[in-house]
Amino acid sequence: MGLAQKLFGTHSEHELKRIYPIADKIEGYRESYSKLSDEELKGKTKEFKDRLAKGETLDDILPEAFATVREAGRRVLGMEHYRVQLIGGIILHQGRIAEMKTGEGKTLVCTLPAYLNALTEEGVIVVTVNDYLAKRDAEQMGMIHEFLGLKVGVVLHDSTREERQAAYGSDITYVTNNELGFDYLRDNMAIYKSELVLRNLKYCIIDEVDSVLIDEARTPLIISGQSGKSTKLYELCDILARQLQRGEYKGERTKMQAIMNEEVEEDGDFIVNEKDKVVNLTEQGIHKVEQFFHIDNYADPENLEIQHNVTLALRAHNLMFRDKDYVVKDDEVLIVDEFTGRIMPGRRYSDGLHQAIEAKEHVKVKRESKTLATITFQNFFNKFEKKAGMTGTALTEEKEFRGIYNMDVVEVPTNKPIARIDHNDAVFKTMKGKFNAVVEEVVAAHEKGQPVLVGTITIDTSELLSEMLRKRGIPHNVLNAKYHELEAQIVADAGKHGAVTIATNMAGRGTDIKLDEEARAAGGLKIIGTERHESRRIDNQLRGRAGRQGDPGESRFYISLEDNLMRLFAQETLMNTFNRLGVGENDQIEHKLLSNAIETAQKKIETNNYGIRLHLLEYDQVMNEQREIMYAERKRVLNGESMRNSIMKMITDFVEGVVNRSVSEDKSADEWNYDEINELLLPTIPIAPVAYDENIKNKNELIHALKEKAVKFYEDKEALFPEPETIREIERVVLLKVIDRKWMDHIDDMDQLKQGIGLQAYGQKDPVVQYKMMGYDMFDEMTRAITEDTVRLLMHIQVEEKVEREQEYGIFAGIVGIICNIVLFLTKLTAGFLTSSLSIMADAINNLSDAGSSIVTLAGFKLASKPADSEHPYGHGRIEYISGFIVSMLIIVMGVELLRSSVEKIFNPQPLEFSFISIIILIFSILLKMWMAKFNKRLGDKVDSAAMKATATDSLSDCISTTVVLLGVLITQFSNVDIDGYAGAFVALFVIIAGFKAAKETLSPLLGQPPSKEFVKELERLILEDEHIIGVHDLIVHNYGPGRVFVSVHAEVPADMDILVAHDCVDMAERRIEKRMGCFISIHMDPVITDDEVINEQKAVVQEIIDDISPDISMHDFRTIKGPHITNLIFDVLVPFGFDMKDDEIVSRIKDALRDKHENWRAVIQVDKKMF
Repeated sequence: MGLAQKLFGTHSEHELKRIYPIADKIEGYRESYSKLSDEELKGKTKEFKDRLAKGETLDDILPEAFATVREAGRRVLGMEHYRVQLIGGIILHQGRIAEMKTGEGKTLVCTLPAYLNALTEEGVIVVTVNDYLAKRDAEQMGMIHEFLGLKVGVVLHDSTREERQAAYGSDITYVTNNELGFDYLRDNMAIYKSELVLRNLKYCIIDEVDSVLIDEARTPLIISGQSGKSTKLYELCDILARQLQRGEYKGERTKMQAIMNEEVEEDGDFIVNEKDKVVNLTEQGIHKVEQFFHIDNYADPENLEIQHNVTLALRAHNLMFRDKDYVVKDDEVLIVDEFTGRIMPGRRYSDGLHQAIEAKEHVKVKRESKTLATITFQNFFNKFEKKAGMTGTALTEEKEFRGIYNMDVVEVPTNKPIARIDHNDAVFKTMKGKFNAVVEEVVAAHEKGQPVLVGTITIDTSELLSEMLRKRGIPHNVLNAKYHELEAQIVADAGKHGAVTIATNMAGRGTDIKLDEEARAAGGLKIIGTERHESRRIDNQLRGRAGRQGDPGESRFYISLEDNLMRLFAQETLMNTFNRLGVGENDQIEHKLLSNAIETAQKKIETNNYGIRLHLLEYDQVMNEQREIMYAERKRVLNGESMRNSIMKMITDFVEGVVNRSVSEDKSADEWNYDEINELLLPTIPIAPVAYDENIKNKNELIHALKEKAVKFYEDKEALFPEPETIREIERVVLLKVIDRKWMDHIDDMDQLKQGIGLQAYGQKDPVVQYKMMGYDMFDEMTRAITEDTVRLLMHIQVEEKVEREQEYGIFAGIVGIICNIVLFLTKLTAGFLTSSLSIMADAINNLSDAGSSIVTLAGFKLASKPADSEHPYGHGRIEYISGFIVSMLIIVMGVELLRSSVEKIFNPQPLEFSFISIIILIFSILLKMWMAKFNKRLGDKVDSAAMKATATDSLSDCISTTVVLLGVLITQFSNVDIDGYAGAFVALFVIIAGFKAAKETLSPLLGQPPSKEFVKELERLILEDEHIIGVHDLIVHNYGPGRVFVSVHAEVPADMDILVAHDCVDMAERRIEKRMGCFISIHMDPVITDDEVINEQKAVVQEIIDDISPDISMHDFRTIKGPHITNLIFDVLVPFGFDMKDDEIVSRIKDALRDKHENWRAVIQVDKKMF
């Protein structure tokens, strides 16, 4: 405390004087509220809400609301808030940070402002650091709120979206900082409003606020997807890193030498600067890297990826340490929080470092990720309208809390005076001496029953001390990232007499260490710190474990000159002093000046870290402002606002932009570049090509005319939708998807910009200013791209009927057909027996075959609609074909038998018995079949179903066969000429032909026969309808059942065509074919070189190679497909019969010669034979 503070008082003391009168008011209600019944106390909640609705403020009702919670706590939990806890609650309500020592009951304090602010019904979020605390606090403290009629929710790592929506919809929600941040990002990636989980960010209370807003302030929360980058390079660089030798500068490199760029002699392959956490290759190391990768110049810009990955591998091996920075568990690298020692599931180091560590540890290297959404805690929590925090140590970071979060820190006095004794640091020359002293101190305390908590920074230290204590026979518990599941239990038991606990410094925050009577008698909890942390706050947290609520206790830090902090900042001076004084390895030096010197070093580091965070915030602020704009636009779309006006503006802005780019003011209309206008405009807005019009005199008239055409085109598109809301919903979905895609790319671009922006300093330019300027230019470019993509997608949408509708009609028509055909079969069979007419019986069999095929089709459809599984990855569609083939075989057998009987009757005629009923049945059959034909034709036209139209045609053909039967019966009956056998034979042949036709249709797909020429021709025609697609090849058809025809085909597009336009053309072709031909199609896009000059050059190279082999070989059908790295030359060669070289040898020689001439060229060759 400085002199000014001693004279005038601290900031906290001044603020507390303002708060004490409010606390007095709260305590004044104690007696009256204790007399209220439970129902009267619960009724206070409704009373407060009514008063707020009438215009009172939260501050007006604060004393009564706090008194209500205090009384509810006493009744429900048996815990009544102390006066200091009331003070802490007031500070939290005011949106400030309450510093309250460990054990002062911060969890209970939180219930006061949470209840008060929840009365507004806008939601309160209580943020904790892990799931255990969130669940515990929601269950225990939630009892108070639920007693008072409020709803409490909790969000855990494995909560479903529905559970999250319910939790955030509660009055008070307990959640971890990670889950809250990720939910915010997921909400801003949602496509539909129903997917949102969060409400408005109104008020939050952050437990362990220093951990969240300081330690993890710069931690980026990232939602990512896999990129296409290979992981092989990480493994190669790991092999290289193991071969390189670590070196060092020979002699100390002074600041002046660094400034003057003077060379300092160095050895080894690389130098590690642990203070700045940097690894640099030496000249010798660079030479080894060049040899390893067979490259000429390591510094060449083409080798940037190798440079980056080599550096990552060296950092992984020399600056990232197992069981300190990360642990390996279940074949996975898990990050360890450097402050709490907790594992952070789901977190990964960025920029490829995590992959480098995975390669080092020989676990599966996961692909690098592409960032889909990201935000830091620093920026996220600043989005709350009001935020508050509580912790045991915040005063040392008050400057940062004020500067970045606009929150001041108020130190709340303890409920009871602190009885803990903080000893001066014990300093040793070596680590070995330090650890020996720690073990002796633990043994001494354990012998008298005093509980001991040993705080470490690394897991290695924890396990080393654990092994040393085991050898001394001291029972103990170890808490580090390897045993984090037991964290709360281990820490809670640390206060029992005789207990020895080894834990990372901040492990178990939020869990009180309570002493038993024997432990108090033995002197209370003894805190032993094995190393000073870079931050005083972390050391204070460890000390604060002892002395809870006036308990006795003591603390001391044990330090060696080999510790990281000492080694980097004060080792040389102190080591010289120790040597002069003759201090031995196990000698302990203890003096307040040493402790002060260490704290001075810590202050320097804290100031430096704050400066880094503040500087990075300037960069982050650029991205944050852009994020605010994008997320606000997304929210507007998600809330269901009509986007029509915005879309129309996009359309007109795009048209205006195209004209402004293509048309110059100083040229007349007949001199304008109409080709350029069409190239820019038509792929996005497919209106009629723009040409010279004598009625358009200037640029403004052209803009106006094109705007009218574009708007009219879109209005015509809107008119195709029966319901206006349908197109409005499509607009929202398209706009959201385009925004998300462009925003993801923009995140990557901004990250790349930030990586290299520091170089601007060499040009005497402020990197931050340049980052802002270039970032805003990139943002403007992104918004223009959003406009263009959105307009293009909406202009190309097509209205299609739902497939489900066709299926419903098909099932209905099938059931009707089955019923009608069964009725006809039974009636005709009866008529056949009554008249002994084989022709009528044959016609009955024909109806039975129709009914059977319909039944099989419907059953097959039901089976085929079963979802695909591992044994049937393409579904169960072939069941329809198998069942259809079986039915067709039965039809053929019955037809053959009828044909035999009919032929026998021709040669042995038998008189027919006349039956008027049979005549009526046949006439009824003809009329019913005519109705069925009309019925199926009408349904087929309604849903454009080829299957239903075919059924209608089949019904008409049945009418013809039944008419023949009717005529045969009448002629035989009234002319004494027996033609019934001939009519029966005719119908039997009709049945047999129908059976064979059905068998062929079902057997062809089962045998995998190629599609018909008509099918292929129609497919190619539909693909080539788009003028941008210039060719088709490699067409493959797989038939997996009716409606399950899969087509794979390669479409050729010009290599210089815009990639987005090309994808749109292919997408439209796929939709066109799926609609008109009813098959599933995947079109692979091949960029084909169309430049004649380039093609002729390539052909000349190939022809030269062929001529070298033999002048008798010629080439034809040459085309070129250009890939991202390889150019494929596709052609046929004509080889004479009897040529003395095998086809494989010819192909191999051409390919090898072509690769020698151009390593990026590949040949795809078809060998044809010629007779002469």
